[in-house]
This record gives sequence, C-alpha cells and structure tokens, in this order.
Amino acid sequence: MLYLIENKYRTLKNLDGFWNFSADKENIGEQNGWNNALGGEVRQLGVPASWNEQINELYNFHSKGWYEKNTFVPTDWSGKSVYLRFGSVAGKATVFINGSLAFSHVGTALPFEADISSFLKFGEQNRITV
Repeated sequence: MLYLIENKYRTLKNLDGFWNFSADKENIGEQNGWNNALGGEVRQLGVPASWNEQINELYNFHSKGWYEKNTFVPTDWSGKSVYLRFGSVAGKATVFINGSLAFSHVGTALPFEADISSFLKFGEQNRITV
C-alpha cells in the first residue's frame, strides 16, 4: 500500500505525535470500558513508536496496550469518505471512534485502513481509541 499524498482531491490529517496510553496489565480494559475513557495509569507516548522503547518498565511487556487521541474533524468533511490509516501495529488492533467499535485488524508491520465516516462528529472533537 502506497502512502497517500495530499492534493486538490484529497485532504490529509497527520495524527503522529503524542497520544494517551495505558498498559492493560490485568486485561481489564475491555470490560471496564476503556474504549470510552482510558483507565489505569495514563501516560503520554509518542506515535509512531513502541511503548517498549519509551517506558523502561514496559520493555518486556507484550500484552494489551490502549492508545487514545482526540482530534477535530472539520465540518467540510461531512458527506465525504474519511479513512483512518495506520502504518503498522504489533499483532492486533481494535479501533474505536467516539467509543464505538469501528474496525479491527490482525497483522504486524503492514499498513491498514478503514472508512470511519459513519462514526464521526463533523465540526467537533472526536476520540480515537486503539
């Protein structure tokens, strides 16, 4: 999959940067609704990058981790197809938009994307949780 470019037909929004992160050491995130608000010890991590490289005590942690970011979606994107694209994840990703399950992906080190238009609130902040 080639990387997209911005042009007169396509607008891109880069979500790289700091995201909220919580390690789900006890595997309780799903049952405790972390797709609506992260629980546990929430920290800020740089994305793209691995939590193992950024937090010493998680160097050998290979279980579930949750990422969350709020981002504004412009009103003029309404009525258009809006895709969320990831460069890669380690293993599996389940993606929630504003608390609702949008899509899942299984695979390591490959890009993937999905249309999230129906989950968005245009002209407002939207929460992405992975």
